[in-house]
Amino acid sequence: MAASPKAINGPAIAEVWARLASRSFLCTEAAFETQQAVGGRIMGYYHHDNPTAVLGTTEGGHDFLLVDGEWIIDFWAAAYYGECPIHHLTDNATRRLYGDPQLWEDVEERSAHEPRFLDD
Repeated sequence: MAASPKAINGPAIAEVWARLASRSFLCTEAAFETQQAVGGRIMGYYHHDNPTAVLGTTEGGHDFLLVDGEWIIDFWAAAYYGECPIHHLTDNATRRLYGDPQLWEDVEERSAHEPRFLDD
């Protein structure tokens, strides 16, 4: 098992989850709120560009937070798909859920503050 992410502050993550869990939210919104608490980069993909990814199949794509270049924090996947909210890039589940990392894009370069996937 990989070491835990250095940037994750447990109380800050718990506070983000408590805010999100009390309402409906978009994947981009969850990634942005989590980024404000722990840093990292908001990454994402359109499903037609990353067809092997399980997450975002019906929504057209998915955004999530990448921390320390190796950890995914994804409260949207936890809330809407019942998945663990934290994944390491080397975990077998990561490729199944998120597809090919080379097909991910840095969402902030394309205006991360506006939701990209309106159905999620």
